[in-house]
Amino acid sequence: MEKRPKWTPGQEVALEDLDVLSRLSGLSLDRELAGLLRVRPHVATPAQGLVVEKAILRPTFAQSTGATSPDHTQAPAAIVGGGGGFARIAPLRAIVGPRATLLAIGGLLGHYDVRSATFLDETSAAVVDLSLAATTDHRWDLIYAKLDVDQDVDTEGRYIKSGPVDENVSQQNVATRTRSLLSFAVVQGTPAASPNRPALPSDTASSYFIPLAYVRLVHPWAGSDFQDLPDEWIQEVAPVLPIHEAMGVTNLAPVDGCYKVSGFTNTVYGWGPADVRPPTYLPPEMVGGFQRFIPLICGGSNRTVPLGGTRLLDESVKYQNRLFKCTVFEQVHFTATKFGFSFRDSGDNLISPEPGRPCLTIMGQSFSNDWESTMLAFGSGKPILTINEENAGLPANAAVTLFVDSSNNLVAECSSTDPDRILLMWLEASGQWARPAIEQV
Repeated sequence: MEKRPKWTPGQEVALEDLDVLSRLSGLSLDRELAGLLRVRPHVATPAQGLVVEKAILRPTFAQSTGATSPDHTQAPAAIVGGGGGFARIAPLRAIVGPRATLLAIGGLLGHYDVRSATFLDETSAAVVDLSLAATTDHRWDLIYAKLDVDQDVDTEGRYIKSGPVDENVSQQNVATRTRSLLSFAVVQGTPAASPNRPALPSDTASSYFIPLAYVRLVHPWAGSDFQDLPDEWIQEVAPVLPIHEAMGVTNLAPVDGCYKVSGFTNTVYGWGPADVRPPTYLPPEMVGGFQRFIPLICGGSNRTVPLGGTRLLDESVKYQNRLFKCTVFEQVHFTATKFGFSFRDSGDNLISPEPGRPCLTIMGQSFSNDWESTMLAFGSGKPILTINEENAGLPANAAVTLFVDSSNNLVAECSSTDPDRILLMWLEASGQWARPAIEQV
């Protein structure tokens, strides 16, 4: 591990001692991120991989308002359409990996010498101008983040001794702190009937550029004709780093061909010429997710969900704008009245998943209400999956449905016809995507 300061009473303090102390304290969070994310070390040539890894993290926010939320709801994607020809940047943390090679700075710093900066504001610094000049052609613009590492800040007047022997002391203005600074800007593309995407600025020794999104500005939009920048014009391309699987977690994210400019989505479908999003586009920020166990008794007199009624299941997480996969173990109610794995007693009236017994797997989503069945009334909710006669052999017209209510909580609804089942569900939910409207080309 890295050396730490050790002090002996009466010991003189050298400048190198203070450098070690400040590095350990000031960069502690960046070092922790390097370990959790497994940020790749700097390599000598692009043929060996990334020269300097650059990425963003999505903080947990209910909205891009700068206020944290305890409900685990992700922020909107990096770029949020705004009125008057502007785009607003949602909160994010930008990360840059080691800037020197392993050979140059050694194994420890070569793996952990990362820098990061967090953007939480919603001030004018978060807004970029996408105004479109008068033209008959379309244009792609690139919105990017710029991370300036180890910049001098907090200049103050301090007394400086001219040398270790010389006793001359004078007051000088010197920087007393360093920090990494994050800013945002736009590379404006060239208008054309079939416009090309502009290039990202080249990194320098202290400034690193991270692409966030390409925005297709379709003629004759002039920056003020619409209240909002249409979502389908935004192609998010930000590199997103999840916690690495070596830390014992499971990563969930779209394949990068969904969103990369060189990926299959853009190669096969393109983007336009109409102002629509390709049908296979998924954003890089749709990462992570969670899993929940759901035990339901839908038979007999002691029901979890009443016949023809609903039951709130979970309000610990917001369920809107997600993909779902649910594995269902079901058994007829008259042969089981409770879950065996949660009790110490035994008997024929218990249900537990049995080795070798098939389970039902269902997929669903909570982006939009595209439910085709008219059996149940959901009001303003979004049904995500149902168990019924067709997929689980329930009695005719019987169904148990999970849906997202108007408060974005998870709710179960039971048909008025008795399903006569006891169910154990294993629900897997993807990360959120705040703008899911995928349109066909």
